[in-house]
Amino acid sequence: MKSRNNLLHGALAVDKPEGWSSFDAVRAVKRHVRGQKIGHTGTLDPMATGLLLVLVGQATKLARFLGQGRKRYLARVKLGVETDTWDAEGTPTKSLPVPALDPESCRAVLSGFVGEIDQTPPRFSALRMGGERLYKKARRGENVEVPARRVRIEAIELRGLGEDWLEMEIACGPGTYIRSVAVDVARRLGTVGHLSALRRLETGGFGLDGAMDPRRIGRPDIERNLIGLPSLVERFSPVLLPDRYIDRLANGNPLPPHVLD
Repeated sequence: MKSRNNLLHGALAVDKPEGWSSFDAVRAVKRHVRGQKIGHTGTLDPMATGLLLVLVGQATKLARFLGQGRKRYLARVKLGVETDTWDAEGTPTKSLPVPALDPESCRAVLSGFVGEIDQTPPRFSALRMGGERLYKKARRGENVEVPARRVRIEAIELRGLGEDWLEMEIACGPGTYIRSVAVDVARRLGTVGHLSALRRLETGGFGLDGAMDPRRIGRPDIERNLIGLPSLVERFSPVLLPDRYIDRLANGNPLPPHVLD
């Protein structure tokens, strides 16, 4: 969506490459929309690839809403070795033999993760505890007890299996750590493991179809592929308001809680 003053407002689906931070991908877009606000709906670690929804202009105000939708991932778990970060970028901390696995037993284990579950986030994560990011405490060697959180996994399917690895597709709600799923799955299989590869396939109803490579992007590409504000807001459930609240909301004022009940 382009306004008369040549400003852009909307979302761009980006396929983040491995080794890039989410900020790298955002910066690749930002250099072509200078002077405008820009953000994204959910961080991907540098080792991960896949869908990052980059928001431009007025669309940045929708970030916390668009980030609450369902996410879908393809994840590979390396079995037999656990690391301190619970992914391939960490230092090995524990190793165990990998038992002989078959698809049926693996599917049975994975099915136990579907629904509302208690999940312990990784120590190396951006969650705050005591006013500080957990990963900063972990880097100092602090032994922090991270409390479990309630998350929702809608579906989890086996997509591949080898002697010391398995691949799974996961559909989940916001706040779910796939690294934690990887570690927990390995433990339930009778061994240890870590997340060795991750690709985000979907977020908030948007998929990888048409997602752009940020290494090969220009202003014409952004204008042609930008998802406009009308397409973004139509994904939310409508709320009917009495006329007296319309101007109040349009001016950025909060609504009384009872209006949304």
